[in-house]
Amino acid sequence: MEDLDFTAQAAELEVPVYFLVGRYDVNAMASLAEHYYDVLDAPHKELIWFEKSGHPPLYSEANKLMDVMVNRVLARVAPRLGSLAWAKGSVPTPHGLITVHATAEQVTVDSPVPFILDLEGQAPQTLPAGHHEVKAG
Repeated sequence: MEDLDFTAQAAELEVPVYFLVGRYDVNAMASLAEHYYDVLDAPHKELIWFEKSGHPPLYSEANKLMDVMVNRVLARVAPRLGSLAWAKGSVPTPHGLITVHATAEQVTVDSPVPFILDLEGQAPQTLPAGHHEVKAG
């Protein structure tokens, strides 16, 4: 483990990253998590503090953890087509499937829960549950 340095070995990731950090964590120092967050290059990143927790926050702040997972982590739609002409998929939530169909011109989302739509080159937008067709590009 002494050779492990995320700031050098994983300074750039191509996926969204969420840091769920207990303020009183003695196993994973908060200052190290904060430093890695600062240097990490990712399409989306969030540093989420659990002010009453150590390691892990599951036990001391279970309700907040559930809220973060359902409403911030799981409910984010961020299609990145790369070289694909289109992509389609679904992901389960406790309230039903979020279904996404993305092309270079448009993203269609059917969601039973509010979600954040994060399209490349656009500011993320929070949308209510329902059917949405959004111009891309």
